[in-house]
Order: sequence, then C-alpha cells, then structure tokens
Amino acid sequence: MLATVREMLNEAEERLRILGFPQEQIWVFTATREPAVRLPPLGGVFPISQEQKQLVQQCGQEYDVLIYYVIRSCEPELKDAFLYIDRDKRNWEFDREFLRSGEPRAIVHNYSYDRDEGICRIFL
Repeated sequence: MLATVREMLNEAEERLRILGFPQEQIWVFTATREPAVRLPPLGGVFPISQEQKQLVQQCGQEYDVLIYYVIRSCEPELKDAFLYIDRDKRNWEFDREFLRSGEPRAIVHNYSYDRDEGICRIFL
C-alpha cells in the first residue's frame, strides 16, 4: 500500500522520536521538510547545506522516498547517509525495527565515487 506525503511525514516524526530528537527539532523538520545533519563523532545536529539539499531532492525523486535525516561521514571518504521513508507502508515496521537496533536503512552518496556512477545508491 502506497503512503501519502502526510503519512510519510507522520512516519518521519515517529522515527525521529525513536532516534531521540527533541520535539522542537521534529517540528522544524515537519515545517520545512529539510532533514537535519549529524556529524559523528562531533554529535549535535546541524542545518543542511545547499549541496546536501540538492542531493536529498535528487535521491528522494530517484527512489521515490522521503529523506528525513542525514548522517555525514568523513572517514575514510566523504559520504552522506540519507535515512528515508519508503512510500510502501508494508516496509515501515521492518524499517523501524532496524532503526531501533541501530542499523537503519539508508541511501548513501559517496562524494568520491558517485559523481561518475550516479547520484546515490541504496544501502539495506
């Protein structure tokens, strides 16, 4: 069963709660539809850059998903992992269980390689 955008936003709110986001940050995402960015090991949540916004939009369209959170990795290469909501609601409980266990499904963009091979690749 395919979800509406409103249902996907509601699911994103639930997953952000699972990740421990404060309600104020969840409201910001709901209002702007712009995912927050985390930079481990620094921690904290940062605003999304213009380049990341463009990639989020492209990857979301390519895979027909709603991206709700970005985790940036700088070692050994610069990569962004885009956590997403699949339009197919049958996958949601499965996705939540993976998220709770610390192994979320993500779309990954490797800035070193993906420029030649496409926008980004899905990682399950």
